[in-house]
Amino acid sequence: MKPMIQGCLFCGLPVSVCLMLCMAAGLTAADLPMQSYHILAVLPVMSGCFAAGYMSGRRGRRRGILCGLLSALMLCGIWFAAACLLAGRLRLPLWSASALPCGCCGGVLGVNTRLPMPLPHSHRAAGMQQRFAVFAASRHRPQKQQDSPSESV
Repeated sequence: MKPMIQGCLFCGLPVSVCLMLCMAAGLTAADLPMQSYHILAVLPVMSGCFAAGYMSGRRGRRRGILCGLLSALMLCGIWFAAACLLAGRLRLPLWSASALPCGCCGGVLGVNTRLPMPLPHSHRAAGMQQRFAVFAASRHRPQKQQDSPSESV
C-alpha cells in the first residue's frame, strides 16, 4: 500500500496540479469554446494517473496493473472530492473512466522499466570507496612499541 500512496501523493498529484495550472493559464489566454474545457480538464488528471501508476509500479516492482489501478483510484478520489467541494453537488465525472486505464498502463510500464544500477555497485561509488580506503590508510599511524621491563635487564 505504501508504494501506491507515495506514487499518488508525491508524483501523480504534483504532475496533475502543474498541468492543471498550465491548462488554466492557456485557457485564460485563448478564446476556446466551452466543449474544449472538459477535454483540457481531463488531460491533467489522466497524465497524473499515469505518473502515479508509473511510480507506484516502479516502487512496488510487481502487480503493475493493481498498483496502477489503486494509485489512479486514490488520485481520482482526491480530484472527485475537490470537484464536489467546488461544485457543491455530487456527480460522478466521466474523466474517471478514462483516467483509470491510464493508471493501469503506467503501473505496467513502471514494473517493466529497468532500475538503475544501485549506488554501492556503481563505478562512481566504487571509486569513492577506494579513495576513502586510501585516505584512511594514509591517516593510520602505527603506535610505537613500548619497551618491556624484561628486555632492559
